Parts: sequence; C-alpha cells; structure tokens
Amino acid sequence: MYLRQKPIFEILGLLFDISKTKANDTFNYWVEILREVLPASQIEEVEKDSKKYQDLRKILGEYELIVDSAEQAIESDSSHLKFYAER
Repeated sequence: MYLRQKPIFEILGLLFDISKTKANDTFNYWVEILREVLPASQIEEVEKDSKKYQDLRKILGEYELIVDSAEQAIESDSSHLKFYAER
C-alpha cells in the first residue's frame, strides 16, 4: 500500500483547523489500526520467506503497470487565503 504523505498533512491541518503534526499523528494512528484489520499485501505476506518472495517478484515482474496522470488547473476562490493568513 502506498500512501502519499508530502503536503497532505498541511492541507489536512488547514481543513480541520489543526496542526500538521496533529494531522500526521492522527493519520498514523489510523494507519496502524487499518493495518491490523485489513489483510496484508502479497509482498508483505512473503517478505520473510526468501524463496516465496523471489517467486512472487518473478510473477509480478511479468506484468506492466502503466500510470497515467496529469495535473489539471482548478479555479479557486481566493477569499479563503485571507482567512488562513489571519491565523
């Protein structure tokens, strides 16, 4: 599972009126719980068994993953900037 964590905590902090540290702590708290509840990935399940790990890497290596992404400009109301600048 890949979780993108770069500026997200700053944005979450602004959205929920909390610090980015509190957003990070809350995020990691829930990730730990979700990891216990949800099944592990195939790689996590075999990473301690070298033979099974190599076999899985070989199988997965036969597939090609194509990620198509693009940035899209979004028009924004600038009135929120004054709100955050005052904090």
